[in-house]
Amino acid sequence: MSDSSANLRNYQIQLQQVQSALLTDPDNQELIKLNDDLLEVIALTKQLMASDGEAEPSGDTNSGADGGEDSHHFETGDLCFAPLSEDGQFYEARVDDITSDGQCTVVFKHRKVSEVCLVSLLKPIGR
Repeated sequence: MSDSSANLRNYQIQLQQVQSALLTDPDNQELIKLNDDLLEVIALTKQLMASDGEAEPSGDTNSGADGGEDSHHFETGDLCFAPLSEDGQFYEARVDDITSDGQCTVVFKHRKVSEVCLVSLLKPIGR
């Protein structure tokens, strides 16, 4: 997965979170601006990927179509490699929480910061 592809997925996750927050607070100007900014960043990232000849990532990232390598089941407390939104690179992290919508919170060991990403983006340690 390229940096642009990983960044695009992270932007899409962030957009989902902002849109969920807007459902409960539709008049929040900060959330509205953030929603608009994320839509613009997503569009620009897609344009960049198209100009570089990259395919846009599919929506289903955990289908197991590649022989089941992506079908690892993660649980809270598991160690893994997760993408850092800042640079799209994968770093060692611990799964802190998993939600029913396919997202999780991970804590990166090298920085002691947490981020939200799709569970399907996680990679098991040892591969």
